[in-house]
Amino acid sequence: MTPATVKQVIAGLRALNLTHVARLYPVEHDYYHWTLARRMCRLNAPTRAHLCKSIIMENTRCPHNSIDDPAFSKYYCVIVQYTAKLNTQKLFNFGRDLKQRTISKKNYNFRLVDPEISEQLTGYGTGGVSPFGNEPPVFWLGAGHIDWKVAVSTADFVEATGCYVTDLES
Repeated sequence: MTPATVKQVIAGLRALNLTHVARLYPVEHDYYHWTLARRMCRLNAPTRAHLCKSIIMENTRCPHNSIDDPAFSKYYCVIVQYTAKLNTQKLFNFGRDLKQRTISKKNYNFRLVDPEISEQLTGYGTGGVSPFGNEPPVFWLGAGHIDWKVAVSTADFVEATGCYVTDLES
């Protein structure tokens, strides 16, 4: 039985015309207790660096609550590799660069949102958040449910979503 949240991801993939390049994987309930190497093998990913997670970051100093302007939003979905650490200073600089540094530094402070807020914003719980330079250029993410994953071509994802791509690794 496919969970409703996974069906929501499938609908999102369909809306972005990514169903022909994405693959869904139901995984075992204890998946997050496994090592990254075992998860990599389970998903048939080429390396551990291909395993990614979606995290929702909040600009706590944003003077508004809107997400209408992607260049100065209250919240951002950031996709990071499990093998990398997010550098919040790079995120701060990238956020300011989106508006050519015309907005004061005092209006930026990024932090990870609480799981409850993440679920309110995305509709997905911990371990299932999905947004919708690796070889091959594919990444694996949560697919709306903790026991499901989705693999999608990086190029197709970027083209379909128009997302920003930048190095935020420490």
